[in-house]
Amino acid sequence: MGKCKHFVLITKEFLAFFLSKNIFLIKLFYRGIQNNYYSQ
Repeated sequence: MGKCKHFVLITKEFLAFFLSKNIFLIKLFYRGIQNNYYSQ
């Protein structure tokens, strides 16, 4: 039981870390698309 809880905690932390990194990339990607769209 304790091991399972520990695993879930690690998974949640990993997901939070992964999402925060992806949000940064998504923002950069979205900004790039906007720049391309407006520059045409």
